[in-house]
Amino acid sequence: MAEEKKSTEESQATPVNSKDAKKKKGPLFWLAAGCCGCLVILACIAGGIAVLCLTSDSFKESFEESYCENLEKEGIDPSEDPFGICK
Repeated sequence: MAEEKKSTEESQATPVNSKDAKKKKGPLFWLAAGCCGCLVILACIAGGIAVLCLTSDSFKESFEESYCENLEKEGIDPSEDPFGICK
């Protein structure tokens, strides 16, 4: 008799729904994920533009000219350039 009660109690246990066990992600999660995704895309675009600018010969020349001119304005001899950009 005790065995019958035990088996009936086990069979009457409430089953766990798999839908209830999984937590759904809220709208804030998806909003944050979308914002982070947009930031990653913008960072990739900005990085690509920066690489293109830095590898451009005209950019290098204009940067060197302005850097050396600024050194002269500050009263530093271009031959004493700490980075060795001015020749």
